[in-house]
Amino acid sequence: MNQTTPPVIEKSKNNELRQRVIYSFLLMGSSLAAAIMGGFLWALASSIVSAIIAFEWSMLTGVSKRARNITTAIAMVCGFAFVIGQTGIEVLSCVVYIAALMFVGWRGKLLGAIAGAYFAICAFALASLRMDDANGLLYIFGLFSVVWATDSSAYAFGRLLKGPKLFPVVSPNKTWSGFIGGIVTGIAAAALYSVLANIFLNPGNLFKTIGNWSMVGLVLSLATQIGDLIESMIKRYFGVKDTSKLIPGHGGLLDRMDGHLSAGLVFSIILSIPLVAALLK
Repeated sequence: MNQTTPPVIEKSKNNELRQRVIYSFLLMGSSLAAAIMGGFLWALASSIVSAIIAFEWSMLTGVSKRARNITTAIAMVCGFAFVIGQTGIEVLSCVVYIAALMFVGWRGKLLGAIAGAYFAICAFALASLRMDDANGLLYIFGLFSVVWATDSSAYAFGRLLKGPKLFPVVSPNKTWSGFIGGIVTGIAAAALYSVLANIFLNPGNLFKTIGNWSMVGLVLSLATQIGDLIESMIKRYFGVKDTSKLIPGHGGLLDRMDGHLSAGLVFSIILSIPLVAALLK
């Protein structure tokens, strides 16, 4: 007896995929605009993203409405001040933001507090990549290229090839085919980005950094997918499927940015090594 997918379910899947694609492009466009403009607009984007992360994190941990609103307001101020302020303000904003998300996370005991600190540190690490006046665009566009390529290809390869599950206890839909496909595409995206960046920035050394960026692509692609698994583990710990319903087809902003956050943290650590940073220019 042949079994076919009911039309209603098939239509629902198609609508979800359509929503996912549309909102992905909207988010990508707004991210690129904020990155290109930098300065005030990047600070505003940092403020909004920090606030939404705090709001969704508070929803996930189940704190009171008052605590959620206070945490969100603190995050909004800290996100803006971190980008615009001087060194002392940057440090203070980071410390306050980490403390706020850790406090909210204490509802989930020690693991919850650690998760709150993780999200806060990752958010500001990501924001810091564009704050380098000389190389900010180079770094943030490189990160976007790898993360977007990894996310999209992992999703596509996983749906197309299926196969053994990657980590079913944590994330039942992720497969090894998607994981490997994401890594390969992430490396290719980084290599291509290196060539394109040199066309505009340093035409005389067109292929100078392709190998270095390819290695960074490997690391960031791994970080992207590991970050996705970390967020899934945290959600499972708190017993929720999505951090919110903010973005149709994706769930919450944290659901959409989990890979960006982890890759941003790893990239900022890599770039803190002067020799490594020099190899990417």
